[in-house]
Amino acid sequence: DLLASTARQIHLARALGYPEPRHAHVPLIFGKDGQKLSKRHGAPDLSALRERGVDPQQVVAALARSVGLIGNDITALPVSKRRI
Repeated sequence: DLLASTARQIHLARALGYPEPRHAHVPLIFGKDGQKLSKRHGAPDLSALRERGVDPQQVVAALARSVGLIGNDITALPVSKRRI
């Protein structure tokens, strides 16, 4: 859904002297009802998971597993400690 903005983002980054953004396609995540997963489904947002003490590495791994990027044998993936 951001394909139309890609050229604009590259041009802006170059003009400001920043490295070009890297883009990748990540599939949508769907709930059991086949609808796009969202907070309307009761899915917790990242701040709620953080408040509950969920390990960020496990969240990243769960998301990657759910869209087929990694296998079920991987339970955690390293994440950056930077907050954007």
